[in-house]
Amino acid sequence: MKVLFGTLKIQKGRRIAVDQNVLENLGLDVGDSVKLYIDTEQMCLLIEPNVKNITAKKPARVKNER
Repeated sequence: MKVLFGTLKIQKGRRIAVDQNVLENLGLDVGDSVKLYIDTEQMCLLIEPNVKNITAKKPARVKNER
């Protein structure tokens, strides 16, 4: 299944900025290590968390309900 999270532009230095929602859905945070694959049949990139290098996650913030 594919889920579209928007369209990105390749920035200077060949970088792409990944939306925070993508990071959260993959359980990633800034500085985490990922594996990058190229699917040559579908001509797409696949990003997979590198489980050995995932930082400890902080608990989700709970908004004050008033």
